[in-house]
Amino acid sequence: MNKKYTYIINNKITRKWARIIFALLISSFLFAFGMKFFISSAKTFSSGLGAIPQLITYITSLDQKYFSILYLAINIPLLIVFYFLVKKKFIILTFLWLLLQLGWGQTMEFIPGIKSADPFAIGLYDKPINGISASERMVTEKWAIIVQPMIGAIISGIGMSIAWKFGASTGGSDIIIYYISTKKQKSPGKIITVMSLGVALTMIIIQTSMKQVPVFQTNQGTKFSNPTSAQMLFGPITWGTLGYVFVSSAMVSILYPKYKKVEVMISSSKYEQIAKYLKYSGYKHGYNISSVKSGYTDKEVKTIRTVMLFLEHKDIVKKLREIDPNVWVSVTIVKNVYGNFNAIMID
Repeated sequence: MNKKYTYIINNKITRKWARIIFALLISSFLFAFGMKFFISSAKTFSSGLGAIPQLITYITSLDQKYFSILYLAINIPLLIVFYFLVKKKFIILTFLWLLLQLGWGQTMEFIPGIKSADPFAIGLYDKPINGISASERMVTEKWAIIVQPMIGAIISGIGMSIAWKFGASTGGSDIIIYYISTKKQKSPGKIITVMSLGVALTMIIIQTSMKQVPVFQTNQGTKFSNPTSAQMLFGPITWGTLGYVFVSSAMVSILYPKYKKVEVMISSSKYEQIAKYLKYSGYKHGYNISSVKSGYTDKEVKTIRTVMLFLEHKDIVKKLREIDPNVWVSVTIVKNVYGNFNAIMID
């Protein structure tokens, strides 16, 4: 093989991996920052299996710095099992993401203002007052403990989306979600919502049974050391957790609509060149070519109709406009497709 050609190929591969690693660095930072700065101080639960190490740190004397370590430990068995069930590249990149997340999590322990961050002054990490522990005290600002996790959800959700977009995940239940998503060809956002709700609510019920959940303050200036189970179960932790789950999964659905499909209708005088491009460019979906009469010009126009992935349509439309600057393209969201649909380029 020509040395120059080999150099070009190797250079492209190097740049591709550099982009992936940089993206995972950003992704893991956003996730760790959102968790540490907004989620942990509100004692709400994140999505998926990340709620398990959170529960452990909430109900024990373990410091929050152990969250990243516990989360990595929980993921090891999953990575081993699913290494043989899904794409190995996905598992390797997810493991890399987990290591980066661990690094960011531990680093943030030494950054002033982040280790004990409480941006809305919720106060759940304060020392006991009058013998009443922080976990038993009432939360006076209802909006704060709901809004704060939602801000964290936006930040963490962006981090999650970046990881998914570059072929990795944030680990935990995302590994299981990836498996289900590829088998069923369903976008991960909806699956994340269902699974995260189940896990998070289970953690809340466990925490409630252990009498470790803060509740809303009902009498100004009064502290209740023995809130009822109903007060705890339907308290701020639950609403904050629900907000986090729905917002973070919505971010993934919006930023990474993996299996979302669109119907593209193309009208062009250069339809033969466009058809040739679709045929020989590696385009993986079927398409139909038909003749229609233009109501505007009374001329016969060739129309190409095809269904493709939302994630690929922008690049293809861009190429079509290069072939024919006057091409007319209509893009319509497709709700369902029944039958085989080739999604190998994103699986």
